[in-house]
Amino acid sequence: MANPAEKPVPAVWIGFVLGLLAAAPSLAYLRGFTVDDALIPARYAANIAHGWGYRFNARGPSTDGVTPLGFPYLLAPFAAQGPLGALAAARVIGALAWLTAAGALGAAIARTNR
Repeated sequence: MANPAEKPVPAVWIGFVLGLLAAAPSLAYLRGFTVDDALIPARYAANIAHGWGYRFNARGPSTDGVTPLGFPYLLAPFAAQGPLGALAAARVIGALAWLTAAGALGAAIARTNR
C-alpha cells in the first residue's frame, strides 16, 4: 500500500524545477557580487596549490583564518594560477549549491500534504 503522503515522481520533479526557477532571478541579479572575505579561502587554496601549505601569506606562518577548514582544499585544484582561479571556482560551487538547495526545497514542498 502506498503512503498517501508520497507524491508521484513527476510532481516532485515539477517542484524541483519550480524551486530552480524561483532561485534563478536572484542568482542572475547578484552575479558578480562578492564580499571581500571570499578572497581569504582563495588565498589559502592558492598557497596549498603551490605547495606552501595552509597559510594566508606564502612566506608567513601556518594560520587558521578560514572557518570551514576543508574549504581551501576543495578550491586548491582550481588555484594553480592564483587566488582568482579559486575564487571563480568558489562562485560556481556556490551557485550550484544555491540552485540545488532551492530545487530540493521545491521538491520537499511538492511532497507535502495540503
